[in-house]
Amino acid sequence: MTEALECRRLLSGSATSRLLDDAGAGENPLLRADESSSGGEPAASTATIAATPQTHTPAIASAAPVASTLSKKAKSKHVVSLPKSFTAMKSAPVARFEGYYPTVGGRVFAMGGFDQNYVPVPGVDVYDPKHNTWKHITSAHIKAPETHAGVAVDGKYVYFAGGYVGPLGDGRTQPVSKNVWQYDTKRNKWKKLAPLPTGRGGGTLVKVGRELHFFGGCGIDRVTNYGDHWMLSLGKTSSSKDDGRRWIKKASLPAARDHLSSVAVGNTLYAVGGEFGHDVRHQQSNLFQSFDPATNKWTKLASLPHARSHNEFAVFAMGNRIVVAGGQGDDYMPTDAVDEYEIATNSWSNGTPLPAPRQGHVVHPVGDKLVVSLGGTFTSAPQRATWTGTLG
Repeated sequence: MTEALECRRLLSGSATSRLLDDAGAGENPLLRADESSSGGEPAASTATIAATPQTHTPAIASAAPVASTLSKKAKSKHVVSLPKSFTAMKSAPVARFEGYYPTVGGRVFAMGGFDQNYVPVPGVDVYDPKHNTWKHITSAHIKAPETHAGVAVDGKYVYFAGGYVGPLGDGRTQPVSKNVWQYDTKRNKWKKLAPLPTGRGGGTLVKVGRELHFFGGCGIDRVTNYGDHWMLSLGKTSSSKDDGRRWIKKASLPAARDHLSSVAVGNTLYAVGGEFGHDVRHQQSNLFQSFDPATNKWTKLASLPHARSHNEFAVFAMGNRIVVAGGQGDDYMPTDAVDEYEIATNSWSNGTPLPAPRQGHVVHPVGDKLVVSLGGTFTSAPQRATWTGTLG
């Protein structure tokens, strides 16, 4: 099996209906009517989608006069909700699938990724949703492997760990990297850091406090999954071994898999979805787990409503909720499904769908906007379209 093989069936749910509705007689259902495999401009219309109700935490009443006065002055805490609709914005200069899309300083960076021929895309472009502008930073290839690295953000710095190097060759071959890089977004400078113990591609990287955690992914064969979990300190700790000069082994990820996502809330990190046996099995996962660095233990949580992978830049935290938006499901098809996880109740609910099914894309809040951009309708059909919606 290959990423580029023709699909046998479409995902169920809203992604299916959208793809079928957008495809006319004789058209490829993988491509929307307003898009092409080279990433055309979306139609300049607004897609209305179901709203997630806003909730407020009421002030606590009290019989005591002083407490009552304070409660009247207290303001209820607003819970941010996902957009009710999306508006087509200026498209990215270049289409990318499985690129890197870190959000830094109110802007979305776009770098790396594949074109329609699985050749790495050079250059760095930056989207500013406040002004609806794309700015080209450089035309050079990035220092990190162009695809499949784990990525984490720490202030102005973006960290890259592992990844696959160069184009996808005959027989699904790609060199695998163990290199770790720090990218300074303000100075456009790269710095090489302590490498991973061994090469990994399709793993995930997440920052928890002053630590970087890397886990999951495949080796050189792009099939065998590894659950190895390593940590690199970004600052001084009480341990002389934990000095940021090498990666420290932590408890392995249960149910090793690739193309999973990760997010941190407080001092806890979460492993989201992924797939088993990338180039051969391609079995999508609905696993959802948490890891506590203080106890070095993993905990299995309520499963994802939709098994999926390839949404590494479309998983994010909103307060005490975690949002999982789009991704790749069965038969290499994208989905527009959005799931919201409530940490306090260990439960999932359906969120507002994306304006179009996407995989290898970005969905991330920037200011009061939710940005949706890039990615593909299929692995060999990268897109340029960009939308934003206003957060409630």
